[in-house]
Amino acid sequence: MIDSEQAEVKNLVLENFSIIGGSDSHYHGGICGRNYGTIDRCNVNGSMRGGSALGGLCGHNRYGTISHCRAAGSVSGRDQGDLVGGLCGQNYKGMIVQCYAGSLVSSGEQPAQ
Repeated sequence: MIDSEQAEVKNLVLENFSIIGGSDSHYHGGICGRNYGTIDRCNVNGSMRGGSALGGLCGHNRYGTISHCRAAGSVSGRDQGDLVGGLCGQNYKGMIVQCYAGSLVSSGEQPAQ
């Protein structure tokens, strides 16, 4: 968790990460589960599965700022209607500026492969 308005994560690159949360898991992201501060010029590429509030970069952005960031890979939620996004699963009164997500995003029952 980035838990302060003064906290900053800058110029971080994460490659080939894999996060697997349980069916009741919440707030997962490549960089953080919850953001209240600033994430700037970060890039992530990996896969994530779990409950709700999942994002390639950040699970839940609450009053925080995410700027000039990129996310790629895959994000898969448990149920339809879960808060799932390529960059950020949920944004509540935060700012997301000049960011890009090229992630495969899915939620709900997945077909067998």
